[in-house]
Amino acid sequence: MVDVFGIDRSGLRYVEPRLEMYERPAVKGAEPASFERLGDGWYRCAKQAYFMNLTDPREYHRLVVVKAGMDSFRVLGSVYAMDAKGLIVEGVRKRDIDAAAVEPIGGMFARLGDTVLFRGKVVKKTGALDLTTARSPSPRLLIDGAGHMLLGSRYRKPVAGMNAAALRFITPYFATDDRQLYVLTDDSLMHCEGAEVGALKIEDDRHVRDTTTRFVFGGRGLERKAIE
Repeated sequence: MVDVFGIDRSGLRYVEPRLEMYERPAVKGAEPASFERLGDGWYRCAKQAYFMNLTDPREYHRLVVVKAGMDSFRVLGSVYAMDAKGLIVEGVRKRDIDAAAVEPIGGMFARLGDTVLFRGKVVKKTGALDLTTARSPSPRLLIDGAGHMLLGSRYRKPVAGMNAAALRFITPYFATDDRQLYVLTDDSLMHCEGAEVGALKIEDDRHVRDTTTRFVFGGRGLERKAIE
């Protein structure tokens, strides 16, 4: 019907990416006739709301059913939503946060005045990050115009030689600023030395190549393999 959701005689059904062979039961409480996509992983029907993160390959694509007040429910942006009872992040309610004051930045980030939220939690140490120029080119990465970064809730200094304003992701793991190639690991945004950025070709999410080298990001980190 839409994205990973469908209908059969038992009601609203869904499959989970990469786990399609495993059957999932019909979604309890759903009204299939009114089911619709809202964007940013959010869905709703007349009775309840739903969240499933389909944008981040590192996430397990778990469906979260939200018992929200549907008359007041609305998506704020990215993983953030609210109803009359307060803030909802990735389908989970968050307490003691003024939902009306939350401004999503993109990905999993939002701001609350001068405070940064990551997945609905306050980031205590933001280093030299400038919130006025910050953007989220990848779900777990927030970067400002000078290259100061938050990787999740951890501050990271600028990468030498990076043009932060031009940074864009060409796969969920690899990024370029048109001068250098970078890979996003669990701990850092790392420069891939020696890459010919103008000759890059994408093979899949974890493999890119130039004319002489294949860059592979996997369980052993970044590997460079000569192309014969």
